[in-house]
Amino acid sequence: FSAALAASLLTQPLDTIKTRLQVKGGASKVSSKSAMVVSVFKELTASSGLSGMYQGLLPRVTHMGVWGSILSAAFEYLKVVSRKDYNA
Repeated sequence: FSAALAASLLTQPLDTIKTRLQVKGGASKVSSKSAMVVSVFKELTASSGLSGMYQGLLPRVTHMGVWGSILSAAFEYLKVVSRKDYNA
């Protein structure tokens, strides 16, 4: 779960910017892609502050934690079931 939290904290700002760029579409006054990223970052921090970069963090961490737990449990179960000496 801590790995999911660390990954989310590091990548959430980039995902927020990516989503804003996708929503805006191609209509932009800025010419280069890097300038578009900087432009969205400035707009977002001006309207919501730095906390705006982490909008949606709780659902993302929750989803990653639950999914990781289910995946680990399924892996362990299948590891036991797939052994040659397993008797059901």
